[in-house]
Amino acid sequence: KCLPVVPQDKLVQKVTSRESRGYGMQILTTDCHKLLGNIKAKHSEAFVIMGFTLFDLYPRDEWNFVFGQANRATGVGIFSFARYQCAPPNFLRRCMAVLCHEIGHLFCISHCIWWECIMNGSNHDEESDARPMHLCPMDLGKLVEAFGGKIDIVAREQALAEFFTAHGFAAIAEW
Repeated sequence: KCLPVVPQDKLVQKVTSRESRGYGMQILTTDCHKLLGNIKAKHSEAFVIMGFTLFDLYPRDEWNFVFGQANRATGVGIFSFARYQCAPPNFLRRCMAVLCHEIGHLFCISHCIWWECIMNGSNHDEESDARPMHLCPMDLGKLVEAFGGKIDIVAREQALAEFFTAHGFAAIAEW
């Protein structure tokens, strides 16, 4: 379900911001989490809430940026389109990867250090692009567990393959 857009002028009044080198205004992810948490409180049926923004993001003063960040405790996350200056197929793939990665965190899946997995961490475009669009077997098991074992893995993989094929990502669908 898509919720109404928070207008840019209202957003910047509610979050801490700073200027970013080359990307304009950056907004503090933890402030975004608070704002999204307030929105989530009004939607009791929501398990998670993900926010999208064109502003660049940073999680604390010492950090340069993050592509996205999730808060497991509150069930909210945010990701930014700001650093994606690429052609449409790559743009869509990068957005899907960050969105799925952050939602994975909301289902209590940490960064994967064992296999190539969508839950691998990334600090720049090359790492993000090298990350596959699928969960490794270990993290897929964690997702199934998060849903109380009520995920039909075969049906899930077939639905993902159909989605990727329909949206021009045949190579990902073949996996």
